[in-house]
Amino acid sequence: MTNRLYLILLILMMVACHPQMPEAVFYEGQVVTLSASVSNTATEGGKQLPPIQRITGLDSHPASTTEGAVNLAWSVGDQIVVRVGERSAIFDLISGEGTGLGSFRGKMPADGTEYHVSYPVAYHDSLLRHQNYVKDGFGNGLMKMSTHQAGTLDKGFELHADNALLGLQLKGEHILGKICVTNLSNDSTYTLHCGGVSLQTDAAMLFYLVVPVAGWSDGMRVEVYNEDGRIILRKEKMGAMTFAAAEAIVMPALETVSSSKTY
Repeated sequence: MTNRLYLILLILMMVACHPQMPEAVFYEGQVVTLSASVSNTATEGGKQLPPIQRITGLDSHPASTTEGAVNLAWSVGDQIVVRVGERSAIFDLISGEGTGLGSFRGKMPADGTEYHVSYPVAYHDSLLRHQNYVKDGFGNGLMKMSTHQAGTLDKGFELHADNALLGLQLKGEHILGKICVTNLSNDSTYTLHCGGVSLQTDAAMLFYLVVPVAGWSDGMRVEVYNEDGRIILRKEKMGAMTFAAAEAIVMPALETVSSSKTY
């Protein structure tokens, strides 16, 4: 017993003599390459939106309301904002196009050991007011992303989605013009422009909108317009809507009004 205690004490003394190395230091104007890592966090009740930062995403399993994920991938021209304290700089994607793992290069805006990252470069919630239809996915520059913990030169950084996705399933015999979702708590409207998209009568089609997470305490109203600007579906869901960042909530299928009827 005495020998074992002695060995444990010796190991502890050796560890104490070798403290952890400090984080790598960077300097203002230093050109560095930063890597983005993937955090895999999912909660029950919705499709997982992987917290990789990218301007577009596609559903890997659009036929299911619970299975699959909205897979995000980097594209040529993608940029991120790197912040050190109150100063910031724009970094450009240099590798990882078409995948969920990317490397970015730029000049550090200030001296330090830690930094934060956000995407897109010029994001504002008003960007969500008008969105373009993407089959089984969502459009460019809409998914707000950020680091929840500071990144370092040694470990890179991890991005998390700060917005959510609302999936609407529609079927009918119409050619669509647009879909409008109104937040009944503040009358904010989010319009998905889908002119020329034809619905099917025998199978529901999935339409995604990127939406803010908070502020849906009074529910929402969905209005679907055909190519002539006529409302072919109006549906309200009263009561609080619960959206979670990095998740897609797919609503039950809705059928539009027949073209031979008046709404």
